[in-house]
Amino acid sequence: MADQKSLKSYWEEFFAASAKVSELNRNLSLGGIAIIWIFNKSNLIGSPNFNSLLPRDLFLPLIIIVVSLTCDLLQYLWRTVTLYIFYRIQIKKLKNHSITEAKADKLDAPFYIRYGGWTFFVLKILAMITAYSLIFKYLLKFLA
Repeated sequence: MADQKSLKSYWEEFFAASAKVSELNRNLSLGGIAIIWIFNKSNLIGSPNFNSLLPRDLFLPLIIIVVSLTCDLLQYLWRTVTLYIFYRIQIKKLKNHSITEAKADKLDAPFYIRYGGWTFFVLKILAMITAYSLIFKYLLKFLA
C-alpha cells in the first residue's frame, strides 16, 4: 500500500514541496524573457517587422519559456481542480458515513491527481532547462 496520509497532509505537502520550485521556475521564466529582450535589435514596440526585433536564435528559447509558464499555470490549475473535486467527494463520503474520520485521515490520492500535476511540473522544468541551454549556447557565441 502507498504511503497513507491525512487529507490535510496531502494539501500541506504538495504546496510546501512545489511552491518553491514553481516560484524559482517562474522567476527563471521572467528572467529568461528579460535576457532575451536585452538582445532586441529595435526599441520600437509593435514594429511591423517582428522578425527584426530579436535575433533568430532567441525566438525558440522565448517560445519555450512561454510554454514553461503555460505548464506552470496548468500545473496549478490541474491540482486546484482535481484536489477540490477529490476533497469534496471525501467530504460527501464523510457526511454520508461512507468513510470514517479515521479513514479520512489515511487517504491515498488518486493517480490522476498525482500524475497530472507531476506531468506539468516535469514539463515546465524540462522546458526551462531547454530554454536556458539555448540561451547559454547563444551567449557562448560572444565568447568565441
